[in-house]
Amino acid sequence: MPDISHPATGQTIFGDGSRPSLITGAVWAGLVSLILVPGFFAALDTQTAFSPAALQVHETLFAYLGAVIAGFVLTSIPEWTGRPPLHARALTVLIVAWLAGRAAVAASGFVGPLVAGGVDCLFLALTAITAATEAAKGRGGKALPPIGLLIVFLAGNAVFYLGSYGSGSGEAGKRIGIAAAVILVTLIGGRTAFGRNAPDAQTAEPAPFGALGVATVAVSGLALLAWIILPDYRASAALMLLAGIVQAVRLARWVFDRSPQTTLTLVQQLAYAFIPLGFLVIGGGVLFGHDQSGGVDVRAWMVSATGILTLAMMARISPDAAARSPSARTMARVIYAAIAVVAVTRLFGGLTWILPVIGGAALMLLFAVFVIGYLPVLARPGKNLAAV
Repeated sequence: MPDISHPATGQTIFGDGSRPSLITGAVWAGLVSLILVPGFFAALDTQTAFSPAALQVHETLFAYLGAVIAGFVLTSIPEWTGRPPLHARALTVLIVAWLAGRAAVAASGFVGPLVAGGVDCLFLALTAITAATEAAKGRGGKALPPIGLLIVFLAGNAVFYLGSYGSGSGEAGKRIGIAAAVILVTLIGGRTAFGRNAPDAQTAEPAPFGALGVATVAVSGLALLAWIILPDYRASAALMLLAGIVQAVRLARWVFDRSPQTTLTLVQQLAYAFIPLGFLVIGGGVLFGHDQSGGVDVRAWMVSATGILTLAMMARISPDAAARSPSARTMARVIYAAIAVVAVTRLFGGLTWILPVIGGAALMLLFAVFVIGYLPVLARPGKNLAAV
């Protein structure tokens, strides 16, 4: 019997783990972003077990961003282990599991959050098992941190459903999921999206992960752990502030790096700035008496992590000239600008009713430009993503 885990020929849209997950995830996230528009949702009966806000956050965080993280891990496994990429049939099984999760969430009002959660967690669980198996066969030690973060992300999704069933709130699960995404962005930041400051960003090598990067990950991880467990404590807030400062120092080092800077690099760095900003705003809010531990400010993290992870992979998914064309660069700038608009409207959405509407429109624009603009690149045969 042939091994269905690995392909025998060239690559198409199912040629590596990121292509199908990026497209299906982006289409779904664009549809879910309609929930942000109050006028649209007023006429929409979702029949789910979740509130409109909880549904939108969950589907953007665990459905779309979960697909992006899974694609990132699966497409990096061959580079980390030396093993061939997954076969289209294996990827099809994972995509079917992802679609089953979306159907379960849509029907959660009938089957209940626990049943929906069991089905929804299947995709991340299968992805983690597949990635761990491939890493073990290839002895890929570099794969362990991302696979560990994928498992943490899976735990966050499970905790979200358990919290929704018990107390009616999935805030702890959201914090776990966002924390895993923020750490993953910290791992790749300065190396894929930001480390390639040379004019030909597609061929430059990723920047090395030095002592400052290690310290940033360690401090940020400790702060996020405290935030997950004790979000309203001053000690946790102090750690969040410290992590924000370290993240800002690391970002400043990239900004003032002597390597040639492009307009796209600057936009990427501005988008990443929401990572230290999130640490500082949440930590400062708790420390100085303003409740920011689990509300609006966290959404800026989710938006920035979603966009950065997506485009960091897209910047490396195709080696040909089409991916480096002026139109591709323009699309990337539009998407990063939309990321900034959505993040700002999430931060200050409580000031006026129009800001959530603007944010919803910007989010729909983000995913529409991504799907329409990058689908030809994703469908074109090409090699795998390079490893971080």
